[in-house]
Amino acid sequence: MSGTRFSIFKHQLNNKATKEIMKTRKLNSKKALADGMEIRKQHYEKYLGKLDQPILHPTKKIYPHMNIYQIAPTPQKPYWTLITNGMSAVKQNIPLDNKRTSGRTELFMYVVEPQNWMFKLLGGLALTPFAHNNFVHWEHLCCLDDNKIPKKTGIAHVLYMPPFFEDISFGNTLYINGDKVDPLWIIPITEPEFEQCLEKNGDREIAKKLMQAEHPRLFDTIS
Repeated sequence: MSGTRFSIFKHQLNNKATKEIMKTRKLNSKKALADGMEIRKQHYEKYLGKLDQPILHPTKKIYPHMNIYQIAPTPQKPYWTLITNGMSAVKQNIPLDNKRTSGRTELFMYVVEPQNWMFKLLGGLALTPFAHNNFVHWEHLCCLDDNKIPKKTGIAHVLYMPPFFEDISFGNTLYINGDKVDPLWIIPITEPEFEQCLEKNGDREIAKKLMQAEHPRLFDTIS
């Protein structure tokens, strides 16, 4: 399987102190990192489809190191799936009272057809919580104003949600180093939907709308 490089355009960790904090949350050996990569790979292939497409590797040294897999369409899933492998090697900085997540997650998105900006976006979003020493999880929102999304897409915001359109075991049975890994679905949303999400229970109304659709919302189209 051949590999391709993608550029991470903004979210570099340049601060030494931040890097040291990240190291305390990282899997504690090279073997553990390699094992985790293989466990995730097998999990993706079991639930998402064949990993027979080129793997996207970062062009620069990033922390945590992560690849992006692209899974081709099938008659049952007539769209591409892009997913990170490596983000969960480091725990995010979650609040002590947060019981919903271990801090380990991977991000994925559905697209009409892979384009370079999509890999940049996915890689950038995966690095964001580490760059800001924060975390992302279900029902979180992100504004993409600084992420160089092509204006013609009309995409300016994304919503993070559970993998509604996958087998329930896909989101419930992936464990690394004893910690559950949560795959987060990145969903493009419109400006009015973003405003609605900011209202009380607005994000849940949007989620209900997305779940009732016949197929997941894809990057490249908002309908």
